[in-house]
Amino acid sequence: MSVKHMILGALMNGPAHGYSLRSGLMSKVLEEFGINDGQLYPLLKKMTTEGLIEKEVEYRDAGPNRHNY
Repeated sequence: MSVKHMILGALMNGPAHGYSLRSGLMSKVLEEFGINDGQLYPLLKKMTTEGLIEKEVEYRDAGPNRHNY
């Protein structure tokens, strides 16, 4: 099973942003595949470009904007 498939599976439960994927249940899986932040975010961008997932930007007054997938 590829990392893309695991991300798609995680997103079946509902929208999530990159940090929640990285810090939630997926963290162990991503660690085992050797995926770090420098690889996760470009992969999410690539999956968006390929039409596998959609991105919605949540604009926030405090802190950085969130990119929900």
